[in-house]
Amino acid sequence: METIIKEADIGRFEFTLNTEIVVGGELEWKVRFTASQPFAPGGHIRITVPAYQHQRSEEYLQAYDYWMPNYLWALGDEESTRVDVHVEKIDTAFGHIQRWNDSCRVGVVTLESGLRAGETITINFGGIDRPWLEGDCAPSRVGQLALHREGTYLHYQLAVDQHGNGDYQAYDLFPSIRLVPEEMAKFQVTAPGYSNPGETVDVAILPTDRFGNPLFDHALDHLKLAVFCLKSGQLVCRRDINIQSSNIDLEPGAYRLTIDSTDLHVDDAVIICQENAPKLFWGDTHIHSNLTANIRDNDFEATPERVYTYATEVAKLDFICLTEQTFTFNEDLSVNIDRATWQKMGEECDRFYKPGKLVTLTGFELHCRRGDTVCVFRGSLKDFDYPGYEFEILHDVWSFYKDQPMMTIPHLHRFCNGRNPKYFDTQDVKFEAGFELANWEPDSEHERLVEVYSAQWGRFEYEGNPMPLKARNNVKNNTVVDFLNRGKKWGFVANSDGHDGNPGYGGITGVYADSLTREGIFDALQDRQTIATTHPRMVMKLAVNGTTSGKTTKSTGTADIAFTVAAPRPLRRVEIIHNGEICQRVDTDQQYLEVNLTENCPAGQHYFYVRCFQDDGHIGWVSPVWIDVSPGHTA
Repeated sequence: METIIKEADIGRFEFTLNTEIVVGGELEWKVRFTASQPFAPGGHIRITVPAYQHQRSEEYLQAYDYWMPNYLWALGDEESTRVDVHVEKIDTAFGHIQRWNDSCRVGVVTLESGLRAGETITINFGGIDRPWLEGDCAPSRVGQLALHREGTYLHYQLAVDQHGNGDYQAYDLFPSIRLVPEEMAKFQVTAPGYSNPGETVDVAILPTDRFGNPLFDHALDHLKLAVFCLKSGQLVCRRDINIQSSNIDLEPGAYRLTIDSTDLHVDDAVIICQENAPKLFWGDTHIHSNLTANIRDNDFEATPERVYTYATEVAKLDFICLTEQTFTFNEDLSVNIDRATWQKMGEECDRFYKPGKLVTLTGFELHCRRGDTVCVFRGSLKDFDYPGYEFEILHDVWSFYKDQPMMTIPHLHRFCNGRNPKYFDTQDVKFEAGFELANWEPDSEHERLVEVYSAQWGRFEYEGNPMPLKARNNVKNNTVVDFLNRGKKWGFVANSDGHDGNPGYGGITGVYADSLTREGIFDALQDRQTIATTHPRMVMKLAVNGTTSGKTTKSTGTADIAFTVAAPRPLRRVEIIHNGEICQRVDTDQQYLEVNLTENCPAGQHYFYVRCFQDDGHIGWVSPVWIDVSPGHTA
């Protein structure tokens, strides 16, 4: 640990800490303060601890339990110096954040007896040694994220109330702590899902630590990219890797791309080479920055710039929908999107839009009595009016933007695990408690997609679907299959719903689009030309009677199903879903699979979709195909 001395008008601060810590490492510091001016009895020193990352499961600070790892305490040098320490929640208008343990981020030292000039107190945080104990406490630790090329830092806020009247003055003195990745543990290989024969394909290789933190400057010139045929398992070629990338050209077939000259873990990529190959692009349809009020209140410095940069440099995404949360539209910035934020959202989105490289789409996530819904616009936000009035329900959005190119995507987490409403937040109580089907009865051409998976919450596919995340027990009627069975024509997306500025860390969405432009990606999403996965880039294609995902066809009662999947890891099984039920299950240990089957369908409306399971538990879905079977037909 090192000691850093800072002088201020009120006294001398001596900080002892490590200014650089490996992610997941031990965090310990102390501040020794010697007053140069008298402090009144009841004066305060206030230290706000930065959020290590979104919603940790333990308090950042404790002052009430001596044995907890993040214990904060203070002592005076003199026996007569009386101090008290307590912990406060961060100041936020969001009731559910106040209930999080990790909103305990403000340590307040009260100088009960005041301080005379020349007197000293020491404020301590963490560590395995406590007063009168030696090594008998668990260490405190920082989080696991070190995301940014320019460095990821913990920034502390220091404020002093010298006179005990609550009038705090901020002092920018506390040294920042840099978080650095662990040693290299794995490689991430990323490639387009399709190529044409003879076409040169760029392949990106990113070295990371075990938490997925990027090692931007690590040399890879000693490694080889290996290409294997998925059908035969035979090695096709090896290529040199230069500056974390390589390029290949292939003959028709399905291939796995990996690094076989290393003992470290490799996240492989797959690619299908064929004539007139479609274009498949990958992105995150639901991510937030600290322009969102409740994320700003528990911020890990997730600026829009850092979100967009992470999307290209680390997650290797083709498109991103950066959507900020709001309950309505007014100038109450503590909970809503105001006019200035609306303008900032649009400016940042336009600044990072690079056609052919990164498509940026923006919008908002509306909290309303129907539930939470992501709203995304097709073009620049400057071409869409700021609403500026109280939206009560999503239908108000549809009315306000009638005939304009925007889409809405339901996020079905609000009533998961039977909670009515989300955490009983005071902002939600005005919408009344409980899930009501009546709020879902109207339809709109603006709404053609639904989140089947969110890394922040879990899987919304059907009631009680197994997944050890928050949303495994959605209330009755509030699942994707329930809504499909009631006639909703929704395609599937998956996303991170990330709050730490790391899009694509969890669920991602694949889109079959004509071009990597705003218009191309938006229109393909609107047409439900989508794949959704819990993270792997499974290349999947579904057709029923020659009609591809997201579309509707007519039939006299026969459904000829053709499905193809190429997965980065061996598959465990593939399930064909007909009207919410499994009609065909294929068990396999292959990475490439073609399924062809015929199902008979009685008169009425039907839908088919496919879900795939890798051997590591990851899941992929391909959007439904709908069939209208003419009346009078009997299966």
